[in-house]
Amino acid sequence: MALPRSSHRRPARRQNLPVIQEAEWVRQRRFDEWADLTGSPEHSAPLRTIMGTLARRGVSAAIGLRLDGDEPCFDHHWLALLAYAKG
Repeated sequence: MALPRSSHRRPARRQNLPVIQEAEWVRQRRFDEWADLTGSPEHSAPLRTIMGTLARRGVSAAIGLRLDGDEPCFDHHWLALLAYAKG
């Protein structure tokens, strides 16, 4: 995960919400699949170029960036927190 878990817990702590459960998972994504999910096609081509260039140079960018043929792929990290309000 690119950011430490503590940075994800911080908003709950600020509101005095104790985190009682966490779940983390990783989904391997292809750039084209992810770009479709973002709903921002105007940014896809430049970002594909940047991610492809980085992957060809061996830069993982803390997201496991790599190529599958010519397609940039990466690891999409998810973290779910369950917090509750006391009282």
